[in-house]
Amino acid sequence: RSLRSVRLRTKNDEYWYRPPELLALEGPRFARLRRELRRLQKQHVVSARPYRIEDLDSCLDLLRHWNETQGKCYPAVLDAAYAETTLRRFEEFSWEDLTGVVAEVEGEIRGFAFGGRLSAQLGHAFLLKADLEVPNLSAYTFLELLRMMSDYDWVNTGGDLRQTGLARWKQRLQPGRQQPVFQAVLR
Repeated sequence: RSLRSVRLRTKNDEYWYRPPELLALEGPRFARLRRELRRLQKQHVVSARPYRIEDLDSCLDLLRHWNETQGKCYPAVLDAAYAETTLRRFEEFSWEDLTGVVAEVEGEIRGFAFGGRLSAQLGHAFLLKADLEVPNLSAYTFLELLRMMSDYDWVNTGGDLRQTGLARWKQRLQPGRQQPVFQAVLR
């Protein structure tokens, strides 16, 4: 009875991916993504490796550049404070709790991503920044993070913050599941 003034509503959907399925990139549903990744690798020498604290300055420069260019367009995605904290305090966590990857283009760091463990079967990819001047680098960086998190049955990337561009990007990666997130609203 005390809950009569509370209404539940769907806030948004979280995007969940199965790492082995996405990393295999098999079948027609991944045809576009395969083409985009081939184009990236044809135009640039790209590689990925685990994040190291020595990468801090390069990643902070990339974060500042991203905030100056994309942050203005997407204030809901402006996550500079926790991104910087993640980069600076990375070594304080175990690899299972905080997994990081950097993407290099022509030997220069142009993307980074972080994720971690939510449970034994569920990981969470919570941070991705890539230089948008390099088309498809964000997808490549995300896939490389998933490669490092491939022991999980599912990896959750959270919602799309009702941002059309972010929703399109997450759909492009063909989520295996979209889980609704609910919000309690007081009347």
